[in-house]
Amino acid sequence: MKLETLGAKSYLSLAPYDAEIVYADKYISVRTRNNSNFYWGNYIITNASFVDYDLDKARQLFCRAFDLSDMAHCAVFFDNALSKSEVEGDSGSFWQHPNISKTEILVLNQAGRAKDTSVNVKPIETEEEWAQVIELQTKVYDAEHDDILRDLVTNRILSARKTVHECSGVWIGAFVERELVGDLFLSFASNEFGCLDQVETSPKFRRKGIATKLLAFASEMTLRHLGSQRMLVEAEIDSAGSATYQRFGFRPIEVVASLEEAFVR
Repeated sequence: MKLETLGAKSYLSLAPYDAEIVYADKYISVRTRNNSNFYWGNYIITNASFVDYDLDKARQLFCRAFDLSDMAHCAVFFDNALSKSEVEGDSGSFWQHPNISKTEILVLNQAGRAKDTSVNVKPIETEEEWAQVIELQTKVYDAEHDDILRDLVTNRILSARKTVHECSGVWIGAFVERELVGDLFLSFASNEFGCLDQVETSPKFRRKGIATKLLAFASEMTLRHLGSQRMLVEAEIDSAGSATYQRFGFRPIEVVASLEEAFVR
């Protein structure tokens, strides 16, 4: 399967370090054994035309890819760039199903300027700093089962640390004195662009220019590693996060969609 959208390429770029990636004719599967029930620890990428724009067929394809007779979850990223009519379509259309999530992919070609703030931005290095990353990444979620979420976050961070060790990415933190107040992950797995993920700011430090300082540092790292400042990031459509990225210089280039379901029977 040949990918068409930058969104799909970015998902592969951000695949966990220990993921098993299988390329088939009509899908690409990404399996992460240590996060087997996490939506984006195990997912497939396919084109909606390959499942005839039918969610049941998409679920069946997910089961076939992972050799499942039953599912705890279903996660399918559709390698389709949606048109305006598809984004705003009738409530009964395929793309308007309540379990379909639509997001926008934004691209940065030239970085903007960050606000002057008193934060220190640097790569995450020490065990103390990595422990703070787990705390911050767990804190920003409003989760019913904090213990389960912490395990998922911890496994994701362990995978990211392996990526960092192999020089295929960097986790960047913003510190006020010794406190981590914001962070993001930057992948260099693609030679075409840097790919951002897990961009977070501590709730009490939001609207203080932390995110733009992180983005500025990430653009410098991308330039150093890839020879350009081109970065991709995914955001909810018309969200505060999207507005922050656009103020820094990102531009939305496509809308993509995914099917996310838990405990499908």
